[in-house]
This record gives sequence, C-alpha cells and structure tokens, in this order.
Amino acid sequence: MALTRRKFTQVAGAAMVGIGFAGAASRTFSQSSRPGGLFPVTGEAASDMLMSFNSETFAPYVGTIFRSGQSGYSFRLAEVVDHGRSKEKRFGMAGESFSLFFRSVGRKNVPQDIHTFEHPSLGTFSLFIAPVERGGKTYEAVINHSSLL
Repeated sequence: MALTRRKFTQVAGAAMVGIGFAGAASRTFSQSSRPGGLFPVTGEAASDMLMSFNSETFAPYVGTIFRSGQSGYSFRLAEVVDHGRSKEKRFGMAGESFSLFFRSVGRKNVPQDIHTFEHPSLGTFSLFIAPVERGGKTYEAVINHSSLL
C-alpha cells in the first residue's frame, strides 16, 4: 500500500494534535497539576469560609431563613443530605460531599446562579443553587470537599 501525501498529512496532523493534548493534560486553566492529576487549591479558595463548613455545620439550621442580599430572595433550609466521606486510594485523597435543599420563601422561579447567602449565625458565603423541582420552589446546592491524605 502506497502512502500518499494526503494520507501522510492526515496522519501527521492527527499525531501532532494528540501530542498537543498530551501536553495540555498537565496544565488546565493555567494551573499545573500535581502528580496523579490533582490541582492545588488556590489561596483564595482555601480562605473561603465555606471550605470549613460541613454537613454538621448546617444541620442545626434546618428550618431557618437564609437571605440572598444582592437579589432580595429568601430561602428556608429544608434539608441537609450527607453523601458521606470517602477515601479515594487512587489519588490519596479524602473528601466529603453533601447537599443543601432550600425552599424559596415568597417569590417563585429564583434563577439558577451563584447567590450570596446571609445567615445570622453562619455569616455570608456564596453557593451555586439550581432548581430541583418543577415549579421552582426547591433548590439544591451541592458541596464537595476534597483534600490530600
């Protein structure tokens, strides 16, 4: 089978694209990964008070009101669901995952977005919430924490 210039160009081009992707795999969004494909937590993210919150932090506040200062929305924390803690042996990581379910108070159809929440006991922090019920009265925020063992 003869190798034509067209076929050679296609194969060489595909190979260069593959090499480019391999090099880009170690850098994503201008961050250098650590061994095992992990990315460091930035100082700004590490200093966010939400990083210190876990499901037990929110449990005593089920039934209380959280206000979104910038938008004027109010939410009642309806439920905290702990998805458990895990140890991912492959990467040497530990983590926690939980969901916060809020019910909007008053207004309907709060937009899916990052909202700044204010609570008298927990302070001010930002959460991404998304509607999980038709009619838009129930919203979920999923929090995943990961750390190196």
